[in-house]
Amino acid sequence: MIRMVNSEKINIYVPDETGRMLKRDAELFEVYRQDGREINLNRFLSRLIVGYYNGYKREWSDGTGAIRGILTPYLQDRDQRDAAAREIMEKVVLPPAPRRKGPNPLRLSLKPTRETDQILTEIRSNMSPHAALSQELCRMFMSYCVKPIYERERMIFRSRFEFLEEACREGRCITFALTTHPEAIRHVMPYAVVAGSEEMFNYLLCQEYDSLRERNEAKSYRLCRIHHPAYDHAGGGLEERVKTFLEKMRQTAPQFAIGEDVRTRVYLTAAGRRSFQKIYTFRPVPDRVEENPEDGSAVYEFSCSTDQIYRYLLRFNAGEAVVLEPAEVKERLRNYYLKALESLVQGGIGGSAGGGEGFEGETEGPGQTHPG
Repeated sequence: MIRMVNSEKINIYVPDETGRMLKRDAELFEVYRQDGREINLNRFLSRLIVGYYNGYKREWSDGTGAIRGILTPYLQDRDQRDAAAREIMEKVVLPPAPRRKGPNPLRLSLKPTRETDQILTEIRSNMSPHAALSQELCRMFMSYCVKPIYERERMIFRSRFEFLEEACREGRCITFALTTHPEAIRHVMPYAVVAGSEEMFNYLLCQEYDSLRERNEAKSYRLCRIHHPAYDHAGGGLEERVKTFLEKMRQTAPQFAIGEDVRTRVYLTAAGRRSFQKIYTFRPVPDRVEENPEDGSAVYEFSCSTDQIYRYLLRFNAGEAVVLEPAEVKERLRNYYLKALESLVQGGIGGSAGGGEGFEGETEGPGQTHPG
């Protein structure tokens, strides 16, 4: 028998800050409509409910259980103790959920789906008589928002994350498409699913055959972009050479694929060294530092992805850093700023000076000019 879904929309009133954060997460995790431009907030909220409800229920149960234990010496009646523990949990521990006429409420509309309908029914059956479904969902959303971003992403893509974790544990090859390139099917040997060094997004580290180089290479894919993962019948294991690179990516910057070690040498002025201490996103770990005590400058030597060092150095002020080698990175930075200069000369201010190159993570620190 097919169970009918209640299609009536549910209005959920949340604090303005919570609403903005939920919409921002939908963008960060790329939960878009088919046009690929507008976020699909209903799909995002549905995934949040499915991915977090059991965890939220455990947190609720653990919290009320701890409070119940504290109250045991003072309240002998079990029903009174349970009721008091629930009241304390709702009114003291959990953030207050705004009503429709509360301060700065933002209305979110949720249309139940086949995946969420059963959960919503369970919430209704377990909530207090004086509570409203909107408030219960609001508390869940507010609780979600205080989690680190990598945990939130794992909740939104719960089933996908758990499948990839299992494939890594069992050492089984998998296939998947990317939401950005749905026409191409990837065949990979997974290694680990890890959060970025700044604990932002999650990445699948894996081994993939490179047909141009005719060998296996270390690769990295964002969790939210992996589409329809499935087990592959192909066999094979991880090559030790590739595994070494994958482990280095795990420890440094999993968003940047590493191949054969490329030695990068960068001259940093005293001001550049101060910027190096401040700008931590994408920052590579130096293998060696040759200091010049006379002026406070130094030559830093790295063995990391050329893409990582390129994106990192873009955020230094002019004159603070000069790439000594390799020529590939030096030329890439030079071309970036030549295009920026051409855009300014031609009056194209406001466009993408670097031919569309950008950052996945957040940036901070000094400005983004660089001498190359």
